[in-house]
Amino acid sequence: MLGGKDFAAEIQDWINMSRELNLPGGEVAVTAPWKGLEEVGWVLSLPAELMGDDVTFGQAMAVAWSDGEEGWRAWVERTKMRMGREELKGVLKRRADCWR
Repeated sequence: MLGGKDFAAEIQDWINMSRELNLPGGEVAVTAPWKGLEEVGWVLSLPAELMGDDVTFGQAMAVAWSDGEEGWRAWVERTKMRMGREELKGVLKRRADCWR
């Protein structure tokens, strides 16, 4: 989780630096290319235990490897995540506490 938080912070630093460059196309041109990496950082930094209304790493694992499409749709709606289930599985496997 701590490595995930470091990764997410580094991605945010790159986004902020890109904003400083004032690239043509405005904010969309700056943030759109980073969205996928932001999601990866978010997933890798999910807490192991429930903290408030947040989701946990265990919940992400459960939904990634479940067979139910209804649960997957609810997860995507709740988290606004854009990556697919197979990509999520690959990201989750990067953490040492992934039991898959």
